[in-house]
Amino acid sequence: MSVRVERAFVVDEELRVVFHDALKSEARHRGGRAYLDSFGVDEKALEALVDEEGLWIARDDELIGLGVCSSGVIMGIYVIPTRRREGIARALVAEIIDAVNPRDAHALPGDRAMKSLYESFGWKARLLTMRAD
Repeated sequence: MSVRVERAFVVDEELRVVFHDALKSEARHRGGRAYLDSFGVDEKALEALVDEEGLWIARDDELIGLGVCSSGVIMGIYVIPTRRREGIARALVAEIIDAVNPRDAHALPGDRAMKSLYESFGWKARLLTMRAD
């Protein structure tokens, strides 16, 4: 099975389910809920991301991952749990870099896997955001 990564152009039920799972996963990380809230990313944001060509999907026989890039920043990468550690996140990031050449990418505190993924592309951590709440 070969994984294809491409921009999402249509919102269907399969994409809604994976996007919902990605939001739940992000919200569970330390700072995740505040991160999503600060950018207004919620269930309603899906159509806007697709319309703005800011959502990439990875699929083989099914949708297995997605990546969000907005205003030159990779906002998040998500791969369904049963398909992790297969290079799918790497393929998503590589495609986004090829298509958009983003200047930044976000990783939540303690998300070492995401930080390591970005570092594998030669990126360096440059910013730490502190928040009062």
